[in-house]
Amino acid sequence: MPTDSGIAARTAKGDVISSRHRAEKTLVAVVVIGALFAACTSGPQAVCTAELVISISPRAKALSVGESLQPKVRLTTCGGRQVATDQFTWTSSNPEVVVVVLGSTLRAVRAGSTAVSVEGRRYGVLGSIAITVGGSP
Repeated sequence: MPTDSGIAARTAKGDVISSRHRAEKTLVAVVVIGALFAACTSGPQAVCTAELVISISPRAKALSVGESLQPKVRLTTCGGRQVATDQFTWTSSNPEVVVVVLGSTLRAVRAGSTAVSVEGRRYGVLGSIAITVGGSP
């Protein structure tokens, strides 16, 4: 009959790491980093600290009025070995300069500068893109 065992630890930064081992098959590690939660599964000999890595592309962009941009977000855990999923909401800090259309397309509507932030439903605020809009294309 399979047995469960578990370990919990706190890192020097105060992050909580816990893991469960069941029947020599699966090791699951979960790290609580502030309000970010991530989990991954790997073989019994590998321990995953599950630190969430956020990649937003591009981080800054110059656009002309009328141009659009489709930014990308990639979330990974376990040193990049696991892809984390989330639902994203994009918000322009100055919608007179850049508007969000169709959920994730950014459209330049007037010259100026703004930041467009992205928030994940599960992981919260993930970061932003600095956008400068010049005159007509």
